Amino acid sequence: MNDNHAGIRSTISSDTGFWNPQVNPQRLIWLRGTMALSAGFYFLSALTDAALWVGHEGLLSRQSIGDFLSAADLQSEARYYLSPLWWFDSAAAYRVFLIAGITLSLGVVSGRVPRLTTWVLWFWIVAAANRLMMLAGMTETLLSLAMFSLAIATSTKRVSWWTGFGTRLFVCQFTIVAAVFAAGTLNGDVWWNGLGAVALAEPAGLKSIDWTEGLLTTTWVHDVLTFLIAFSLPAGILAAWHNATRKAGVAVLIAWSFAVALLGSQWLECLIFAGSATSFFCLRKPV
Repeated sequence: MNDNHAGIRSTISSDTGFWNPQVNPQRLIWLRGTMALSAGFYFLSALTDAALWVGHEGLLSRQSIGDFLSAADLQSEARYYLSPLWWFDSAAAYRVFLIAGITLSLGVVSGRVPRLTTWVLWFWIVAAANRLMMLAGMTETLLSLAMFSLAIATSTKRVSWWTGFGTRLFVCQFTIVAAVFAAGTLNGDVWWNGLGAVALAEPAGLKSIDWTEGLLTTTWVHDVLTFLIAFSLPAGILAAWHNATRKAGVAVLIAWSFAVALLGSQWLECLIFAGSATSFFCLRKPV
């Protein structure tokens, strides 16, 4: 009986230790600032196209989205996409919302605002993503998950159980998203026939840098790049979870982010991904 109790206590202690790791507070604050700054860039990038998407004549006006959801019989699924922006079908109101989001982001970066502000910023990100539901993708997913975990981790003035839990949650969420991304990549034929890097750089007219006329015209170059991009992501994830190879794993994840950003011009998404990868450094040994 005593042995059974000891085993149960050991299991509970192990589980508690996993979700309550030792955290480096300074690195956690840096991570929060990085993610908040990324959120600021996210809101800023949406300002220029506000009138194109939102408003009575916008491509994603309430009427347009309502008609699409009705035609596709998706009204029941759409009821979960809550956002105060549904109340105002106006490009001007959307711009005010984005400017407020930028202000919130800068406030969190500065660290001179109440800790509740991180929760408000998370709500702002989710609200913006829900309003433009048909445009939301990996950027919004990474950013909203990151701010949710960081809001938990920085909810108290001193290092507490919530600090460890929120940081561990951040690392786990990032790992799951990265693993899903890696699995989706390896499921595509272009990543096995050597053309993945070329596909990432196409269409050249929509990219910041055109690699299709120079670097990627050589077969061995795009074959090697395709192999490295496809397999460095899962390798980096596995390495980051081991103390001995953590730094190397994070370095690989950051390098992968910059490679994808350069080839695919997915600048903001890769910035958030690279910043999220550094969350492993917030955990003291053991991971």
